[in-house]
Amino acid sequence: MAILHLENSSNCPYLKLASGDRVIRKGEDFILSGYPFGKTTKDALSTNTGSISSGEGLKDSKNIEVYNIEGEAKSGNSGSPLISFVDGCVIGILIGSTTMNLSKLTEEINRMRPIRYFWKEFFED
Repeated sequence: MAILHLENSSNCPYLKLASGDRVIRKGEDFILSGYPFGKTTKDALSTNTGSISSGEGLKDSKNIEVYNIEGEAKSGNSGSPLISFVDGCVIGILIGSTTMNLSKLTEEINRMRPIRYFWKEFFED
């Protein structure tokens, strides 16, 4: 995540970020937009829909909260915003997937980091 300061940006489109205390609920529907496969699709914005498939309490290997999501995401979509259908705000950022090899089957779960980490990282002491 990054903060950019743009001069003369009054006409720039932007996405509204959910507040740091915004509750994310299991089953909440979202839109995920991005450019899967990077430069290959740089001129073709991809938009998919999905829902939050796990509630609070999941932590990654660094003990940071994550949510599993049910929805299509491809390599290169990491960093894409998840926009809630409930209020139109960015509720999280796609961080990628976790895979598990089970004999001949590979399972993959896409994950997102809640937007509250943006507020925590840049605005809390």
